[in-house]
Amino acid sequence: TLADPTSFEEPLLDTAISVVIDSSGGLASIMQLGLGIVGGADDVLTKCIDAAKECWLTSRREVYGVP
Repeated sequence: TLADPTSFEEPLLDTAISVVIDSSGGLASIMQLGLGIVGGADDVLTKCIDAAKECWLTSRREVYGVP
């Protein structure tokens, strides 16, 4: 699993999942490109959503100074 793959790494991946978090920290969208996740898909999706929410919180603090 790679979070935010580089342009070199991206073509090597079987699947890419994009998670969009809205301005209130809620889940706005999920998009998957590729062959799909085999086995444990719920666990992978949960980890992706959790990572996106953590990234949203971090950027909110660092960019806007909001606690």
